[in-house]
Amino acid sequence: MEFDFESPWLYILLLVLVWVVVASLIELLAFDGDVVSTVVQGAAGGVVFAIGTYYFQRRGR
Repeated sequence: MEFDFESPWLYILLLVLVWVVVASLIELLAFDGDVVSTVVQGAAGGVVFAIGTYYFQRRGR
């Protein structure tokens, strides 16, 4: 199985997953917080960051 890392959908999905994992770990280990709200916040942050960086990468080409 081969992944096309130029695909914007795969790029966005991977960044969202990274944001969710990192935000969840920080929230659970440092602040002892709620997992559900952290996953939602991580997903929202990941989507915004992924779309923004993808837009600026495409614009710079």
